This record gives sequence, C-alpha cells and structure tokens, in this order.
Amino acid sequence: MPPGGADELIRRQENDYAGRVLYPAILGAAHELPQIVASLAKTYGLSKSAPLILFGFSAGGAAAMLSLIETDLHPRAVLVVNSPMSVLQAVESFERQTGRTYTWSAKAKVALRHYDVEKSATRIARLNPKVAILILQSESDPGLSAANAQAAATALKKAASRYDSEPDVAAVTLRGAGHHVFESPDSTSGSPPAPMIRDWIRRHAFT
Repeated sequence: MPPGGADELIRRQENDYAGRVLYPAILGAAHELPQIVASLAKTYGLSKSAPLILFGFSAGGAAAMLSLIETDLHPRAVLVVNSPMSVLQAVESFERQTGRTYTWSAKAKVALRHYDVEKSATRIARLNPKVAILILQSESDPGLSAANAQAAATALKKAASRYDSEPDVAAVTLRGAGHHVFESPDSTSGSPPAPMIRDWIRRHAFT
C-alpha cells in the first residue's frame, strides 16, 4: 500500500490505472520475488536445487510472467489464472468494466512496451529456455479473453521450440467460469480448477 492506504490507491487508479497502479504493482512484485524466495529457502532449509514453481492469479499472474524477464530466478514452471498478458489487455479490461476511456500517460506508454507476453515471447524463451508455462483463462471473465491467453501461449511455445523439441507450454479455457474462479459456494468442494492446478504443480515439482 502507498502512504494514504486504500484511499490513495483508489485516487491513483482514477488518475492513471496502468501507469500508477497496475504496472508499478506487478513490477514491484517481480523485483521483490528473489528476496522472498531466498527468505523462504533460508527459513525452511530448502536446497538450491529444489524446483521453483510460480503461481499467480489475476495481477499476481502478470507479476509472475513479468518476473521471467525482470529477475534471474529461472523457475521450473509458471502457472497463471485469469491474468492479463499485456498492459494493453489490462487497460482494455479496465475500459470495458468501468465504461471509461483510458488516457495514456507517459508512464503507461513505458509500461505498454515493458509488459507484453506475446511480444516478449522470444526474450522469455531465451532467458528461461526450459520453463513450463500453463495459462488458465475463464471463459466468462468480463475483462479478459481466452483468445488472448491462447495467443500468448502460442507465441511462447513457438519461441520455446528453439530450445526444446516439445515445449511444455499451453493455455486452457475454464468453461463457464468467471474471473473469481476460486470463489465457491461450497467451501468443502474446492474450486473448479483446483485439482488441475494441484496435479500440474505436483507433476513439475516431483519430476
């Protein structure tokens, strides 16, 4: 939170969603990630050879994807759910859900160039040649589309094929699900994608 708390956050969002809220948040999270991983490794006595798997929902998934460019962590696998694949997609979602036209600031234009998974696919593959990536996108998400998720996965897989004959990169559409896919009326039943997520993480953690 910035000084001023939630009120200041709302003010910044009203003033410049992409340039003063979204991109600073995901960039800050990506830059904090190596320190968090080091702290967890120290606290729990994890081996340096232990696999690193990143999971992120919504903006958290964008931060996880951005970390593939902004850090030297090189995870074994990354799984994101209902995450914008670019600043442009996030802004388009903002416009659809608020009914307002976004005015691009200088900061937002910089962010536009720095976070675009599809356009950065070659760089992501070069820096992380063996990383497995799974992009889950809800079919009924009001802000984001399965087509954007698929386009990003296709670009990533094509770029990764230079380093791996069978890249483990895919996008999956969660049929009938909305953005807040983890909210379940029956807390004991779990959310629709939970078993898929658990199985995918286990498969990559215990290869």
